[in-house]
Amino acid sequence: MALLYLEIDSFDFLKGTFGRTVADEVLGELGASLSAFLQEGETLARLDDHVFGMLLRAAPYDEATLTRATELRDVLHRASEIGKHRIPLSASIGIAYSSDRSGSRAIRGSGEAESEKEKLMKYARAAMLEARSRGGDSIFVADPGLQERAAQRHQIESALLRGLREDEFRVVFQPQFEVATGRLVRFEALCRWTSAELASYLRTALFLSPSRPALITEIGRRIMHDALRQAKSWTDFGKTNRRRRKHLADAVYAP
Repeated sequence: MALLYLEIDSFDFLKGTFGRTVADEVLGELGASLSAFLQEGETLARLDDHVFGMLLRAAPYDEATLTRATELRDVLHRASEIGKHRIPLSASIGIAYSSDRSGSRAIRGSGEAESEKEKLMKYARAAMLEARSRGGDSIFVADPGLQERAAQRHQIESALLRGLREDEFRVVFQPQFEVATGRLVRFEALCRWTSAELASYLRTALFLSPSRPALITEIGRRIMHDALRQAKSWTDFGKTNRRRRKHLADAVYAP
């Protein structure tokens, strides 16, 4: 079997821009288009708010499955052209294949088969995340290195969540000077994260790219808040010093 795990790209932006009612209507239209797209022997399910899964019989890594995934992606493109709202849609699609052991046992629902189904879902979702990380509107087939990358992503996301809870993120300020005069003109606010858990890994990591943008958004919000609070503190301190200097000048030069 092959599982095609499809997530609509930028759906949160769609909801935020057009509202929940329009988003639900778009999902309804898309669901009808996907149902009409199904062939005999294929199964379609809505797995989450804007996530769908399609299960079909397939040989591992065959061209037919990739062709169906491409056709599935095209369904979204056409749905955005004929739908009521004409909102452009695209999707990230991950493909994962079951092992030879997942046939009749999966139907009987044994413990081993259940583990096999969970593994299939996990790898298909991980493949979708890879497709999304490449810009969306793309297809990715689970490969042997996917498990390690998915484990690293999960480790980073868990550490980010823990870092937010434990307040491990802090702001440091790098001064910027005008070369000609040596005058201090501005500060650059930088985020620093001290994570004992990920210290060894982060030494070799070139960048962090969690699959949940909400994490980066929340970190950015906190850093922005701390930076603005510090800027206000400096501004207030400068105003206080100016008032003190003026008071002293008035006292010295008063007739």
